[in-house]
Amino acid sequence: MKNEYDALNRATVCPEEYTPIPLSGAQQKAQLERLLAGAHAQAGAPHTHTGEGPAPAQSRPGARGARRGRKRMAALLVAAALACCALAAGAAGAFAWGGDFAAFLGFEKQEPPLLGELSQGLGLTQTVGEASITLEGVLGDGHCVYIPFTVTAPQGTQLKNAQEYLFDVASFSTDVPGATAVTVQALPGEQQAENQLRFVLMASVSAPLNGQTAQIELWNMYHNSASGAGARMHDEDAVVPGHFSFTFRLEYEPAGVSLLQEPADAGFESALEKLEISPISVYLQLKAPVAASEMSALMDTPVALCFADGTRLPVLSWWDIEQGTAGVPSTRFQADGSLIIRLLQAVDLSQVTAVEVNGTAFALA
Repeated sequence: MKNEYDALNRATVCPEEYTPIPLSGAQQKAQLERLLAGAHAQAGAPHTHTGEGPAPAQSRPGARGARRGRKRMAALLVAAALACCALAAGAAGAFAWGGDFAAFLGFEKQEPPLLGELSQGLGLTQTVGEASITLEGVLGDGHCVYIPFTVTAPQGTQLKNAQEYLFDVASFSTDVPGATAVTVQALPGEQQAENQLRFVLMASVSAPLNGQTAQIELWNMYHNSASGAGARMHDEDAVVPGHFSFTFRLEYEPAGVSLLQEPADAGFESALEKLEISPISVYLQLKAPVAASEMSALMDTPVALCFADGTRLPVLSWWDIEQGTAGVPSTRFQADGSLIIRLLQAVDLSQVTAVEVNGTAFALA
């Protein structure tokens, strides 16, 4: 395209193609600030002149230059508005989670409203040979992400239950160093097609996530009956062979709540420096330095959620839940004096009144 005016002629937004759910106020404000900062920077950039001969017409002061400057600024502002609308339309698609993922999180409806700001649509597909993998979106907060995805095998392939398949590599990383734990789990529900399966990749990361560039690697989906399952690469006998790689920026709103204004005593040798909760995780951070013995004990720290109706539910492992104990299912990851508890059943923070750590209750403001 020739210039910003040509770009405007080509720019189109079709709202009828999207669910009419706008960006949150914070997302709109941040996006407009980024776009307008660029517009002002371009409008205020000085023209240069060598001093040899008369100045070119566009650099001479006067009404014509001012009018052109105003036109350019107007064009940039309209472009900023169009871009913001386009992003709003794209973000709207992130809220229509698949029914299987909603069920996985404990919801009956496909659009759990309390997860809106934590949601980011992706719709990224990579094809290797005759197979493909599509990342639906990201549900995330400061230290955890859930990424549902669909694997499509070559036409004619009859896949079995998703729980029977593994990946040679299933990794998640960002451009900020930090310890990471990754799990891939089959989503509930029936197959959409005989050659398609649905999974969710879950990652817990010690470093803050929002705003970072993330990379996902998924290599060679194979059946668990394959020779050498879990002990070798299945480049030759994979059901869906290939190295699938995705890179994208994490731009959701973390939507977490901090329960501490200053370090507090929570029954540890070290003070509890951070305690945060979101609909999908609980995060604890001890004040450094943290003794090695205390770091290992952190993994077994009793944590419970207290609700407005008087219910108190301990945060437990799936094994405890399967034994019949009432609680919130979760997985835990400990690193660098922190404990990241990924909730496998989302909670409504408007109904949570406090988080208990080692028997000490910390109220939500």
